Amino acid sequence: MTVEVYDPVTNRWTFVAPMLCGRRNHCCVAFHGSLYVLGGDNSTYNKLITEKYDPAEDTWTEIPHINYHSTCLKAEVIDKLIVICDYFDGIKIYNEEENTWYQATESNVYRFGMSICVVNNLPNAKDYVYKHRDKLVKGKRKKIVGLGNPVAASILLQRQF
Repeated sequence: MTVEVYDPVTNRWTFVAPMLCGRRNHCCVAFHGSLYVLGGDNSTYNKLITEKYDPAEDTWTEIPHINYHSTCLKAEVIDKLIVICDYFDGIKIYNEEENTWYQATESNVYRFGMSICVVNNLPNAKDYVYKHRDKLVKGKRKKIVGLGNPVAASILLQRQF
């Protein structure tokens, strides 16, 4: 349950307050000056708490559960929301102002070893999304200039809560 913070100025690691619930196979995301620790597993808890760290106060606070036991999540901040996706249950969105998780979409294809990222100002983003039904047909997907590889997955969200 120990947590260390790296300071690049001093080139040192420093212990900070321990997490409320130790875990492995979790994900973290920085959001509004806090560090959010989401999902994961350990040998003690069936349902792990979701928590955020406030570096100014050196404290951890519990936030609402994701509502299912999740490991190997991926998280990103998109439009002032925390977006998580996993290999099994699709995409969930955390609204900090409402302190609530929402199911954005369910997954119809299991994914493992994925990653997500934010790409700003990408025109016609749907042209870069790999659709499972495309079966990797040559020429079916566009390439992002400079990367040389087609984008394998993308998350397009239109928030309407």
